[in-house]
Amino acid sequence: MNDKPKRRWFRFSLRTLLLLVTIASAGFGWLGVKVRAKQREREAVKAIQKFGGIVNYDFQYEWYEKPRPSHLKPIPPGPAWLRSLLGDDAFANVSQVCFPSRSKDEDLLHLEGLNRIRALRAGGSAITDVGCIRISALNQLEVLDLRGTSVTDAGIIHLKRLTKLEELSLLDAPVSEAAVKDLQNALRNLKIYRLERHLWRR
Repeated sequence: MNDKPKRRWFRFSLRTLLLLVTIASAGFGWLGVKVRAKQREREAVKAIQKFGGIVNYDFQYEWYEKPRPSHLKPIPPGPAWLRSLLGDDAFANVSQVCFPSRSKDEDLLHLEGLNRIRALRAGGSAITDVGCIRISALNQLEVLDLRGTSVTDAGIIHLKRLTKLEELSLLDAPVSEAAVKDLQNALRNLKIYRLERHLWRR
């Protein structure tokens, strides 16, 4: 008489166990994806810094956008005790990258592990139209500095993919006004700095 309740309890317990195992597996799978993404980001940051580039994380980028007392410093997100174990970048994402003047198109390959960049500054570098193709994959980009580069009309046409782009500097770049106007028509909210006293904005 008592076997049926026990069997029902066993079936219930087994279903619960299988459900918990499934949830745990999904959780560990998600965690594994995050860990691998953070590892790729760290490798990219290390490579960029190695050839003289500067990297800022979101908490730094947002901090310096507003005037604040000089004695205060941006604080990384996340519990301090956990950051001491995992690193200050554990809960942050790279938001800005500044390339040195000697940078070339191939150096942009390091950006593949940084898919949340909001600002890319490469003014005065040797980046060409080939580099624009790689830059166009950064779909979170808001600010782009290509002043003094060799980027031409053939390159900036690829920037139409950057639908979140708000500011683009093309000072001293060999880009025609026709190409600038075409890009402006595609990205209506974009400010394009073409000449020192000439701001394109529709």
